[in-house]
Amino acid sequence: MSQIYTPETEPSPLADASSLEELSRSLNEEADQSHLVLTFAPAVGDNAPGQGINGVFYAFEDPDIIKKLGLLSVKPVPAGARGADADAAQTPEAKQAVKDAYLAFMSPLLENHVALCRAEVFINKQITEVVLLREAEQYQPSSLNGTLLAGGEDWEWLVAEVVGDDIVVHGSHSTTFGGSNDTSDNGLTGSGYATRGHPNLKACSLPLGGYASTTAELRALEGTPLPKLPFGLDRDGNDRAAGAHVEVFDPKNPQKKFIYPVIDLGPAKRTKHALDLTVAAARDFIPTATANNFSMVLEYRIIKGALGLPAELRTPRPKVESSVVATGTNKVIFDSVLQNVGFSTAHAPGTAGGTLACAWAVNRVVELSQLHHPIGGETSTAEMFAKLNAGAGKAINEGQAMPGTIIISPTEGSQHGHVGILGSGDEIYSNSSADRQFKKNWVLGNWKKYYSGKGLKVLFYDIVA
Repeated sequence: MSQIYTPETEPSPLADASSLEELSRSLNEEADQSHLVLTFAPAVGDNAPGQGINGVFYAFEDPDIIKKLGLLSVKPVPAGARGADADAAQTPEAKQAVKDAYLAFMSPLLENHVALCRAEVFINKQITEVVLLREAEQYQPSSLNGTLLAGGEDWEWLVAEVVGDDIVVHGSHSTTFGGSNDTSDNGLTGSGYATRGHPNLKACSLPLGGYASTTAELRALEGTPLPKLPFGLDRDGNDRAAGAHVEVFDPKNPQKKFIYPVIDLGPAKRTKHALDLTVAAARDFIPTATANNFSMVLEYRIIKGALGLPAELRTPRPKVESSVVATGTNKVIFDSVLQNVGFSTAHAPGTAGGTLACAWAVNRVVELSQLHHPIGGETSTAEMFAKLNAGAGKAINEGQAMPGTIIISPTEGSQHGHVGILGSGDEIYSNSSADRQFKKNWVLGNWKKYYSGKGLKVLFYDIVA
């Protein structure tokens, strides 16, 4: 198909689908990776809804965007989380329970997908509520070299760091809230300015600390790593220059960024979502967003948000340089090792919550050095080994190794390997699976005994600048 989305464009019909798998396959064939699917809806006119015809809107013909598109899939919304369930709910508590069930259903899907829309479609001429998803690339935070903010229990997923006077939150699962069509939200906000009756309001809600005053609010926000900050709007909707404002952007399209005032509290920690946008703000990123169908991984920067933190958390970590004998690229890398000891790998994508993050951690330490680029191989020691042999590194013998040298025992078959960076003496720095943290946790003799005993090689490489 070659349709481009405009407000006047009518959806084109697709053939009736007998199953969700068939619908997914049909959507991928029709899109043929040449357009981004934004939404789909029942056909109109002569094609009565009972005939089970689905229509599709498309946008973007930029070849660079097209190459990055992942496959589409359709997932059924479970009972208890559907729009019909929300419509049938008789109390605010019941409506909130439906929204919570939907968020619980969506959260794991967003680890590897972008949600494009939520809609009712016809499968075998029966109405079925679904979400349309597109595979997403593994997300990599842009920086982890500031002061990391530690939240309380169950907040480990929120990765926030102090960068200058700002607080940057990485990889935030984001949803929408408020407005006349959000059946689980009464439109009231912490700032006093209601979302209902203001359809063009572009603003956001954050899990800020210090405001909770009820048992429910404590349960939702207790332990948040974000400080208490004044709201960005007053109750009359006037902007507060000294209030909290957030620059939100798409990490896969960093040029697409917008600044919004903070007007409310939440999402709750149980959702593992760190940002709510009003519908009008969400439409800056996906034009068809509604109060019930927007889900997207975004990053945000709380402008001057670090000024709300205690002074000790606002102080940047001092630059650390090694005093051991190391030269050239090895010294650059070992300086980065010392600068980044202790950073968490619990958020690293594709690493089972940081337990399999050795390659990821070494890549990050090298990238955060003055080299400004990783070795390669992402989360795989075998693939990193291939990158080292392909020119990223120079093989050396043990006697030539020095602080900053890479030590690697690449995975072979079912035998899992490991990778680290040599320190002074016989110290080795690598990811600790138990602590999910980059730290000094091996000595050379133990490494050689353990990995040689598994039948794996023990190899040494100096990085090529």
